[in-house]
Amino acid sequence: MDLACPCEPGEPCHGDVLLEWAALSPLALEVRTAATRVRVDRQRVFHGLQPMYDADELAAVLTQDVHLDFGGTVDFDPGDGIPQRCDTRTWNYYLKKQRLHEDAVTIRLMEVFG
Repeated sequence: MDLACPCEPGEPCHGDVLLEWAALSPLALEVRTAATRVRVDRQRVFHGLQPMYDADELAAVLTQDVHLDFGGTVDFDPGDGIPQRCDTRTWNYYLKKQRLHEDAVTIRLMEVFG
C-alpha cells in the first residue's frame, strides 16, 4: 500500500510508526496493541472518563506465556513503571512464580522481540 503524509523529509513521521507496526510478528503486534490500549484507558480514567477496553481481556494478553521457536526477549513492567528486559524463558518462569504466590499478577508484558 502507498502512504502519503504532509511530514517534512528527515522529520519524525507517523508513517514510520505504521511501517514499524506492520513489520511486527502477530504476537508482538497483539502485545503492543494491548499495551497501548492500557495506556489509553489509564489516561481516560485519569481525566474522569470511562475506559474503552475490557481490562480482563487486556490483562490476558499482557500476562501470557511467550513461546518463540527462535528464542527472543521481552520487555516487561514489574509494577514500578521501569521497563526491564529478559529472555522469554525467564519471563515465563517469573510469570508462573507470580501466579502461584500472589492473588493478582502485577507484572505486564510491554513488548515482544523475536
